[in-house]
Amino acid sequence: MIKIKKICKKAFTLAEVLVVIGIIGVVSALTIPNLQQGTNSQEVITKVTKARATIDEAYGRAIATYGDPCLWAQGQTTATAQDAVWRSRILENLKLDKECGVVSNTNTACWYENGNTTDNYYKAKLSDGTSIAVSTHTNNVTAGYGCGSNPLFAVKVDIDGPDKGSGAECEDIYAVALYGNGVKIRSFSGNLIPGISACSAWVLTKGNADFLKATRNTFNFQCPNGKYLDWANNATCN
Repeated sequence: MIKIKKICKKAFTLAEVLVVIGIIGVVSALTIPNLQQGTNSQEVITKVTKARATIDEAYGRAIATYGDPCLWAQGQTTATAQDAVWRSRILENLKLDKECGVVSNTNTACWYENGNTTDNYYKAKLSDGTSIAVSTHTNNVTAGYGCGSNPLFAVKVDIDGPDKGSGAECEDIYAVALYGNGVKIRSFSGNLIPGISACSAWVLTKGNADFLKATRNTFNFQCPNGKYLDWANNATCN
């Protein structure tokens, strides 16, 4: 006779399943925000670095075509005329989706910035989805006036474009300064102070955006572990 063995399969009880689901939920709640924060931080690094390279390339091409930018505005007697000359030479070397001109900070066709004074900047949206706001330091553009030691032009970049993000500095609004011989990164010391120039320089020199993990105060960024981001000592929140 053939003996048939009964195989007993033990199933999980409903209580056991609910406990497992609960554990998974707790672990997800603890880890997913950190993963998302890390992703956002890496996106900022990538986008700010790319924006700097795009502007640097456009400025370099303009210099190669038109020569010394300290001389671009020679013969122009008004700040408006100086600004128009410079702007046209930079923008012609960028791939533009549209130009909006000098519009308000909340004109979302090209730009959105929350709580700052960029209304007098010239706005445009690039074909890669980012947007820029440009302004000439016309007192420095005049030939011979501090050229090389003072910034000639300021370029703000909304790395998420005009229809996404918070429109806040150190979140999706960053900036670079253009000098007579190219794009330069300003140097800072002490604690990282919230501000567009400092946060931009931090990303480009430290290679991280750990201020996104930190608590933003008036004069510093405090990491979850209690440390303050500092240019000399604490370059990360780790």
